[in-house]
Amino acid sequence: MIRFICTYIQEIIRVIYVLSLGTTLIGLSLSKATMSTGQIALASIWLIDMSVNYRRIAERFHALWKNKAAMVCISIFFLYVIGLLWTENYAFAIRDLRSKLPLLLFPFTLAMIKPLNIKELKAIFYMFLAGGLTGTILVLFAFFFGEFTDIRQIIWFNFNIRFGLVILMAVMVSLWCFKHETTKKRYWFLVLMAWFTGMLVLMESMTALCILMFIVFFFGLRSVWLSSRKAVKWGVLVLLLTTGVSVFLYLNHIYTDFQPKESKNLSELDKTTAHGGVYEHDTTSKQLENGYWIRIYICEPELRESWNKRSTIDFDSVDFMGYRLKATLIRYLTGKGLRKDAEGVAALSEADTHNIEQGIANHHNAKKSSLDSRIRTVFWEYYSWKEFDFATNTSLTQRFDFWRAGFYTIKHNFWFGVGTGDMIDAQMAAYKEIKMLMPNPEISETPHNHYLIVFSTFGIFGFVWFLFVLIYPGIKMKKFRMPLYIAFFIVVILSMFVEKLTMTFFAAFNTLLLFGMFDEEK
Repeated sequence: MIRFICTYIQEIIRVIYVLSLGTTLIGLSLSKATMSTGQIALASIWLIDMSVNYRRIAERFHALWKNKAAMVCISIFFLYVIGLLWTENYAFAIRDLRSKLPLLLFPFTLAMIKPLNIKELKAIFYMFLAGGLTGTILVLFAFFFGEFTDIRQIIWFNFNIRFGLVILMAVMVSLWCFKHETTKKRYWFLVLMAWFTGMLVLMESMTALCILMFIVFFFGLRSVWLSSRKAVKWGVLVLLLTTGVSVFLYLNHIYTDFQPKESKNLSELDKTTAHGGVYEHDTTSKQLENGYWIRIYICEPELRESWNKRSTIDFDSVDFMGYRLKATLIRYLTGKGLRKDAEGVAALSEADTHNIEQGIANHHNAKKSSLDSRIRTVFWEYYSWKEFDFATNTSLTQRFDFWRAGFYTIKHNFWFGVGTGDMIDAQMAAYKEIKMLMPNPEISETPHNHYLIVFSTFGIFGFVWFLFVLIYPGIKMKKFRMPLYIAFFIVVILSMFVEKLTMTFFAAFNTLLLFGMFDEEK
């Protein structure tokens, strides 16, 4: 009877253990509250499990101590504890240390509990996919029925880059489930893969899509290297080359729109409009829109009069995005190859007028969602940064300035960094020292590059240890032969170049794939 009760309790503990991990992974898509609930449940069930199996506590801790990979994973948390010794901002340091608790919780618990079997692992992954599916449905609903001026606003419950990485991971997990499901329902996971990939395109998740492309090319080349069949080798190689050339030609086509299509030689430019107005020509300006010079062929009096006749938004006011309408109108006309005069305004359609009122400065960006538009925006941001040292708010190129401040911090704190709590203070001080503007303090607090954050915080010694923590456990546990772990590793190491690492995402998946599951990849 007692044995039956103990077995029953163990089964309940196991079910709650699986549910707590699944709930945490659901929270990666939907909310911090859900993630916290899962982690609290995980810590609680670990304590209960230790209490029920109290006679084996010493044995389990001894096994943990001998598990070098697990101890290395746990060590990264204590690196942040050590960083308290030379920090000055203890209030932020304690708050930051609390956010790093997943780095301690997941390896500490999963390495001491019996690994998941295939059925339990599938249950956890199914919960993760259900969370991703729910999140993408919410995004789709916001896309069709919500009001937004920026595509990133449709991800109202999460950060756009982080959510994109979670959905990218859902693509990989869907493929794993397809491979390990034996029934006919396995094909539904291919549908899920297509769904999640399509949602990445809809959300214009450039970071996730670039990493996905890298993963596809990596595994393609891997299959060429490992396959013994010449037909497979050449077939995959031709497919990769064709895809690569196609992407290059497409990007080159967009790039040509940032090369001049017209002369700005003053002697060759018309002096007056068709209505007799006088053009303004600034031939020293380098500003381009779709290959046309922005600062030539401008007749502001005609623009003002013509625009005010066809729109209720005054020429000298601002558009719905808060930008000067005059500037938006001039860019929009330029991008269409029209002159900035009465005839140019007359050539605009009602849809064009609406776009300008909405703050859309280029007709390529008029669609609610367009990957082509997003890529063009990235090119334009880079061009603006390169030619005018101007980084648009929350843009990719603004990260260049964040990184510059991060490198400044590293240069002046090379050996030991600034400590656990002083990263934000050091970043803000760097902006002042290098005399750089901070367009949005809310997004300027860190370099938006996790490698720079770690280097700035702990110096060269801590940074080298951080890299060791990333690489060693996978080698020790022989997980670099497991495709899902390889894909996760690529997601992590590439995403850290442009974004701060999400601790729960990293700790949960890293520990689950290292210690929490059976070793089925040989």
